[in-house]
Amino acid sequence: SVHDFTCTCANGVVATGTAATCEIDECASNPCGAGQTCSDPNKAKNSQHDYTCTCNDDRTIVQTDGPARCVKNECDSNPCGMGQDCNDPNTALASKNDFTCTCTGTQLSATGGAVPSCGVDECLMSPCGAGQLCRDIDQLKTNDFECSCPFGLEHNIGAPVAVCDECKVGNVGSPCAWAGHPDVKETCNDPNPSADKLNDFVCTCPNGESKVGGPAECDKLGECANSPCGAYQVCSDPDVNKAGDYKCSCTTGTGDAVGGPATCVFDECASKPPCPVLTQNCTDPNTSPNSTNDYVCTCKDPSMWGSKVGGEAACTRLTTNAPVAGNGTASPTKATPAPPVPPTPAPLMNECDNLPCNGQTCSDPTGLQKLGDFECSCDGKKETGKPVASCGVVDECLQAQVCGADQVCEDRNTSKSSLKDYVCKCKAGYAGDATVGRATSCTLDDECTGRDGCSGQQCTDPTGMQKLGDFVCTCVTKNTTKVGGP
Repeated sequence: SVHDFTCTCANGVVATGTAATCEIDECASNPCGAGQTCSDPNKAKNSQHDYTCTCNDDRTIVQTDGPARCVKNECDSNPCGMGQDCNDPNTALASKNDFTCTCTGTQLSATGGAVPSCGVDECLMSPCGAGQLCRDIDQLKTNDFECSCPFGLEHNIGAPVAVCDECKVGNVGSPCAWAGHPDVKETCNDPNPSADKLNDFVCTCPNGESKVGGPAECDKLGECANSPCGAYQVCSDPDVNKAGDYKCSCTTGTGDAVGGPATCVFDECASKPPCPVLTQNCTDPNTSPNSTNDYVCTCKDPSMWGSKVGGEAACTRLTTNAPVAGNGTASPTKATPAPPVPPTPAPLMNECDNLPCNGQTCSDPTGLQKLGDFECSCDGKKETGKPVASCGVVDECLQAQVCGADQVCEDRNTSKSSLKDYVCKCKAGYAGDATVGRATSCTLDDECTGRDGCSGQQCTDPTGMQKLGDFVCTCVTKNTTKVGGP
């Protein structure tokens, strides 16, 4: 019988009259082991030991012709978190949750999970954002960091502050308060209350003056800032928070006014009589401070005639004409002066007593025995019978210290004919009224001026000398403050 033979494969497959197709699935015997997948892409009889073992769950190694060595490093998923080191001592597939978390730089550790807290300063991650201050209250806890605005009351735990208003500065005092005058009430406005927009707040004075990023210091002048008094006057404002109370005082002549310019009266005949008081009268038709040398000297003796504007008159004795028909009286005339009559010697008296030189040096060797021969001298120049026309410039503030160490001096009229008109004002940090022609009295206005209670740090005193020990020291580089000491 032809083709009745039988072919049998080793795995039991039988074929009659032809060769059997013997396929061998090497994976059938489960050569890979637990946790692995076996694949045999070529099951031909002559293809053996070509199966593949692959680790389940993407665990690392693929092995051909034999079980794979499947490993898994549990640290790859970063189970420990920030500030901790991870170590997996056994990466075998069957070994789970045996990794160790250790706080960096310490021996604090935990197995199978992260250490609850390693004492990490959460502020190192800048959680508060630009411009805000960060403080980690307890480094052994999480999300307990505090965000706060620079120099402000606003703060928040675990998240940035929403609004940082520079005008709200807590116990430090208003940023518009000026140590030179703590009672001044400058208003503060922060147009952009963001921590990354600093020093853009605006301080405004009661009189409308303003400044960006600091006090406008309006208490220096108050309503006097706009020079409401005019020439030859000095302005003072006793209360810069009150309108209309400024005072105008005349520096040349006399006169004061509150809430407006003064009417200054400068009578040249009254201040420094320029005419010989015993023999001549003086009148000043224009007593305005800007009108000088317009006084008139006239002879007192009715038998003498003479007058002069801006200087001593030359008196001439009068003569009489013949009687006039009808009334029998004589009329005076100045047409034909009589010969001079020698004056009766008067008791010796110095013409300089009448201050005819307007503050210049005066000498009179003959007294009233000879009138008009007094001599005025200034800067090496001399004039007989009248002041030196040009007497230079004298700044009284450049002479001896006229105002005191805690004061500043201002001389508004440096003419030698205008003396004792300098103004003494208290320096910043001192309180006192301005005075004309003399030193004033100044007292310390705050605990910061003239002291170093903050050891070189920034010092502010919100209440001045009204309350002691409340000055505030600020360390600018670290943005920290302390009341009553550095």
